[in-house]
Amino acid sequence: MLRGRTVKRKITISLGMVVLFFSLIFFYTKYSTMLNASHKTTMVKSSQVLPRATNFAQYNTLRSAELNKLNRKILGQNYIGAYIVSNRDNIVNSMGSGYASAAEKQAFNYNSTVRVGNLESVINAMLLMDTLKKSKISMDTKLNKYVPELDGKITVTANRLLNNELNISVNSNSLTGLDEKSALNKFFEILKTNKVQSDSQQVKANQILLAIVLMRINRSSYKALLTQFFQKNDLDGSRIIDSQSFSERTDAVSYHLSKTTDGAPQYDKPYKEIDTKYTFGTDQIRMSMIDILNTIRVMSSDNLSASYQKTLYQYGQKLEVLRKSNNHMYYTINSHGFRTYVMAGSGSKRIVISSENYPNTGVSKLHLAKSIYSSLFDD
Repeated sequence: MLRGRTVKRKITISLGMVVLFFSLIFFYTKYSTMLNASHKTTMVKSSQVLPRATNFAQYNTLRSAELNKLNRKILGQNYIGAYIVSNRDNIVNSMGSGYASAAEKQAFNYNSTVRVGNLESVINAMLLMDTLKKSKISMDTKLNKYVPELDGKITVTANRLLNNELNISVNSNSLTGLDEKSALNKFFEILKTNKVQSDSQQVKANQILLAIVLMRINRSSYKALLTQFFQKNDLDGSRIIDSQSFSERTDAVSYHLSKTTDGAPQYDKPYKEIDTKYTFGTDQIRMSMIDILNTIRVMSSDNLSASYQKTLYQYGQKLEVLRKSNNHMYYTINSHGFRTYVMAGSGSKRIVISSENYPNTGVSKLHLAKSIYSSLFDD
């Protein structure tokens, strides 16, 4: 009898342990899901304003009188470009003028892609820091095993890459239009013989090497890594351009427009086509304006640690992409054919993005995003 009760007690205890075990798994899974959800940046969807295929129009819900006055000034000066204004999770204003592609008479719309130039390297820096954290590699750990082509002559660390401290130099024009494998071979071939010729060539070489280290730690191609970043953050208006994507390169092209004597652009007479070439690791991303906006929201998310944001900001400063003033963040994105300016308020709750196609006169020579921001917001 006693033995039977002992067996029953053991069975009861065992069942209790099993129930407790699965309960812990259930609550851990639920907690992890909630935690991950809380860390995801809320994205602004263009469908909240206009369908993706719809051209930019004068869409104003915030202080429309002030903005319409500015719009008339812009249009009167034959502005060629577009802007969007977001307030928290909604786009509240948008306007476009002229053509994103003059030859095909394509007006600006939410699908219009622009080159993001130096912003690409800031994205790469963010991905590198994420990779190091996931792989439990410190910022000062030697990464030379990922670049054996350097023969250990230069100490490579994430910190040195992000500070542009590596004494290497490359003329990026030598890598233009090459596929990934050819670009890598050419890059290391140049490094063996090329001495540092200018600060800009040194910065460019550090940017490219950062992209190489990033892909080799992840054991992935550069295109696959960026495509994964686009998918993770719902950036469906973004593309990575390579030797296989000629049509995408054509879609991303912009044009200088010839002008009449009175300064008005002649949209049917493009006199210079901006080339559709690309350079591995530094000039391969094309983004819609809505995706630029959401990328900035990811980069300034409250979920990122203070040290992470500080490192990212300092790197952006070195590339002349970022600057901070009076609690506002300014982004200057220089690229072939387009200039894109961003002004973001504290916490990036309010963002204005203006992108212009060369050449523009008058108001476009100002920081248009700043003009729009100050017209709409009081902070």
